[in-house]
Amino acid sequence: MVVDTSVWFRGDTCENAILALGAGIAEGYWSAQIVGELTRTRLWVGKMDSGRRLVSPRGYLDYRKRQYDLIAAIDEVSTIVRLPAISPTASEVEWAENDPDDLHVQLFARAVTADYVVSSNTSDFPNRSEDSGLIRGQLEGIIWITPAQIF
Repeated sequence: MVVDTSVWFRGDTCENAILALGAGIAEGYWSAQIVGELTRTRLWVGKMDSGRRLVSPRGYLDYRKRQYDLIAAIDEVSTIVRLPAISPTASEVEWAENDPDDLHVQLFARAVTADYVVSSNTSDFPNRSEDSGLIRGQLEGIIWITPAQIF
């Protein structure tokens, strides 16, 4: 199972993912690119409300400590894997035209032969469908689900 940055970014879904993966409900995978995206997103979004993008030295030290703690917690329950050279299929390229930042997650899931991607970013699910209130996506054999559907 590949867990998207959108899950690691939010406190409640992050905590649930760490607990669930730690309990062994699935084998979790993550990549250096997901780590980088998480770091960038937490710093960027964390400062959006203040209207500033630069943090003070104290703010940076606090952020760095929280980030290291989070990465250590995720690392305990997920296997970090270097993304092998894998080319997107035509259907993946077409899907990624709407949000190219999600392509690496799909490719990573396919490379590690994950069955699922868990993401809170439902608006960009590939081949998105909704049935009885459950939102899912599917592309190249990878099923995209929300945290509530598994954690």
